[in-house]
Amino acid sequence: MAPANPGGGWDQTARLIQQVLSGQQIVPAPIEVINRAGAGGTIGLAELVARDDPHTVMVMGRVMLGAILTNQSAVSLEHTVPLARLLDEYEVIAVPPNSKYQTFQELIEDFRRQPDRISWGGGSAGGTDHILVAMIARAAGVDPTRINYVAYSGGGEAAVSVMGGHVTAGISGYAEWRPHAESGKMRFLAVSSETRLGADAPPTIRESGLDVAMSNWRAIVAPLGLDPERRTWLVEALSRMRTTAEWQEIVRRNDWVDSFLTGPELDAFIERETASNVEVLSAIGLVNIDEAAAQYAAVGPWVAPAVIIVVLLLSAAWMLLSVGAVYDRPGAHRAPLQMLPTGLLVLGYFLALNPVGYLPATTAYLFLQARLFGSTSWLRDGIFSVGTSILVYALFNYVLRIGLPAGVLG
Repeated sequence: MAPANPGGGWDQTARLIQQVLSGQQIVPAPIEVINRAGAGGTIGLAELVARDDPHTVMVMGRVMLGAILTNQSAVSLEHTVPLARLLDEYEVIAVPPNSKYQTFQELIEDFRRQPDRISWGGGSAGGTDHILVAMIARAAGVDPTRINYVAYSGGGEAAVSVMGGHVTAGISGYAEWRPHAESGKMRFLAVSSETRLGADAPPTIRESGLDVAMSNWRAIVAPLGLDPERRTWLVEALSRMRTTAEWQEIVRRNDWVDSFLTGPELDAFIERETASNVEVLSAIGLVNIDEAAAQYAAVGPWVAPAVIIVVLLLSAAWMLLSVGAVYDRPGAHRAPLQMLPTGLLVLGYFLALNPVGYLPATTAYLFLQARLFGSTSWLRDGIFSVGTSILVYALFNYVLRIGLPAGVLG
């Protein structure tokens, strides 16, 4: 899945991955690229989570971290299994060819004096381009809320604006705008890499005296229900892809930087990037830092416990309402007094929730619980168990947009 329209960076990356994995026969099965554009990738993210399909993985990057916050997405990367960070792509600051600014230092001097008069053109508000401007402002001692940022739908529109002189400076991917600079339609002042990308590359932002470096990295994630064995297999497949001559040539040709990372190190990296985005976006005023922290705390690891608590509360209410009637029936037994079977049933539900799936596991749990409590109304219990399971499943998947484990039904 490429959570963007065809032609963009995520789509390009997804199709090049498809090309190498298939061409080098690393994955012995057909590979299809699907596009799910919208909301900075969070629409695609929501579908990935809802699908919970181990055969579907998604390309994503730093842009999505900001989109999750600014769009107040109900799902986040906590609902995924990060497989690998593949590459870094750096941002470039460009000006029109006839701009009075010959160096990045000159631009920053005016930015310090009159930040409102310097207009910056780039991608969507809260995206990587916007975040880089905020980082530059903070390093230069400028209030980030005074940034005059003009958001465009993509690098193409932003490039037209820069070349036409409609903004003071523009920001986008280095490789994406390099043809415009080579043709003389814009000039590069600085690049966001830590060191120069080559002898003919523009100077870094750090060379101007501002301690700013940032990459627009890209990675691959899978649904949260992915089992460890399949995760290991996918990571190994991506590792093999990375070492092929074909992939290395793709990286070189697109001015990317190989930054392959997997495992706990990748998990820690995403946590750091998320925290950094929260801080920068709150400085711009696009998100409230307390609300953003609460948003991340409310999802991910808490989803499964929340589902379980809902199910247990519903079943407890059912027991309280029906226990008297059950005990009054001839032949009814007081199985609730036997704590061991009840405890084993709850433990079995916990263990079966992910591999079996929410719907079958919850239906079976509620129905067997009624048996332990001595109920003899099999039809009523079956209808209640199925209906309650479907109701909670629909609430989480289609209202809250938080995917529950599909299991065998996936």
